[in-house]
Amino acid sequence: MNSQIATPLVQAVSEFMSSMVGVDCTIEPLADRVQSAAYVSGIITLTGNANGQVAVMFPREVGISLVAQLLGMNGSEVDEEILRDGIGEIANILAGSAKGKLSEVGFDLKLSLPSVVTGVCHHIDSFKSKLVGHYAITSLYGTYELGVWLALN
Repeated sequence: MNSQIATPLVQAVSEFMSSMVGVDCTIEPLADRVQSAAYVSGIITLTGNANGQVAVMFPREVGISLVAQLLGMNGSEVDEEILRDGIGEIANILAGSAKGKLSEVGFDLKLSLPSVVTGVCHHIDSFKSKLVGHYAITSLYGTYELGVWLALN
């Protein structure tokens, strides 16, 4: 099941980085437990024949750089509100793309609106779902993380 889920998510991230941000990236699996140095995270809840969350977790400067690039702004123009909105939109774009790809392999999922969490080195976990994917995404803007928690119904 992990490859059924991992492959569409990795494809969604790679497509987002190349088409919307305009840069190549490398995506590497990380250890099972998420120990992120994130400052800001975008979280989407999934419901349907699987329940869980998709989270993208960014160090502050990486988040600012990606949001600025996505919106055509300078990093100095990205304040906390724009950063939170931009990270929520990135989470929404990635989850929406992955949802379409996952539907092709039999998942029938609905997505929540994005939630955004800020704060130094916060921790994201799910008590009812299992971590099925944890990845480092690295580009010229730095490294951020993708975590995926799912439980099949």
